[in-house]
Amino acid sequence: MLRLKKYEPHQHKWSPEIADGFDYLSKVAFKTNHSPLRPVSFFTLAKPGENYEIKLTIKAKEEVPELLLYTGRRQFRGYLTFQKGEQKNFTFYQSLTEIIPDFEKEKLEMSALFVTYCCKNPEVIEMEATAKPQVVRKLFLCGDSTVTDQVAPFRYFPEMAYTSWGQSLPAFLTGKFAIDNQAHSGNTSESFQKEGHFDLVKKWIRPNDYCLFQFGHNDQKIPHLLPQRDYRKNILKFVREIQSLQGIAVLVTPMGRNTWQNGDYNDLLLDYDQEIKALGQQVQVPVLSLHDKTVALWKQFGQKRSTDFFPKGDYTHTNDYGSYQVATLVAQELNRVFPDDFLLAENMPAFLPQKNRWQDFSVQIDTKDTKNKDSATLHTMEAALDELVETIETVKKK
Repeated sequence: MLRLKKYEPHQHKWSPEIADGFDYLSKVAFKTNHSPLRPVSFFTLAKPGENYEIKLTIKAKEEVPELLLYTGRRQFRGYLTFQKGEQKNFTFYQSLTEIIPDFEKEKLEMSALFVTYCCKNPEVIEMEATAKPQVVRKLFLCGDSTVTDQVAPFRYFPEMAYTSWGQSLPAFLTGKFAIDNQAHSGNTSESFQKEGHFDLVKKWIRPNDYCLFQFGHNDQKIPHLLPQRDYRKNILKFVREIQSLQGIAVLVTPMGRNTWQNGDYNDLLLDYDQEIKALGQQVQVPVLSLHDKTVALWKQFGQKRSTDFFPKGDYTHTNDYGSYQVATLVAQELNRVFPDDFLLAENMPAFLPQKNRWQDFSVQIDTKDTKNKDSATLHTMEAALDELVETIETVKKK
């Protein structure tokens, strides 16, 4: 039995990608008068390549109106409230393998388990956590920045944290599954293979493990990765290779962006949505209809309200609140297609942002040195909406 202890990031100096997912050295990328949530992490060294069962007990000495709970690299586990003296118990499963961080080339081994809670008064929280090896099935996630486990600044604001649906998915599923997220920012269906991410999936996947694929946001910026060109070939290759390893391949239509034109929703990914549906039907592979559902969600909220579910100035990458909404849809789709394996968590609380929160933050420019310039360039383009739309329209004409 392993017992988790308090994590002191300045002592260990681990990369956030293989630690708790918080960048304690990050520059402030925005200004606000609001008080941040404060992350507190616990960890234990563990054997890479194993899956682990983590049990934890959380007790609040005073009332806590808002607490966010994570395991691993900021994989979301719950939005919680505590009354004074209240205690809650949890059991989670975590996978330890390897990753190649965003825009990098060298793979890093994951050798520690993490549990993190974020709240405004962390000093009133008492937590005990233990871990032990456990044989469980894995759910691999493959894709781009809308799927990856995003790193967040230690000055933590749910409104401004980049958080993907893959990152929030664990909170909505019950059962013995460990999620192994190999998705990374800037990836296309081509670079996911060339940069070595898919090799890690093939290395660690076992018979009857699931593997989800969602690509398109970056593919559409490159002419030869248009839907009926190499994009289709790459997705089909993913499916066949996972099936050859006796894994269960699942296709996910790309999450809709928060893009509008003259007050009407501007669907930039419809052709990729249609291609995935057609391919899934042709090769008899399950398809999760995330595109339709997210487009309907943003239309339901409307252009102005939808902005509250994305970090300020971004129209593609959800924040904590948007991630929560989209992950709900993915979990529902998994339950619809695989009702025996993916059970939905019950009584999930509403988790909604205040209206017009963009007005409370002013964004500053924060640049980061990267080694994989191609993926970094594709990722950065998402923040410049006019350039993004122009690029997509130009690529379609080639």
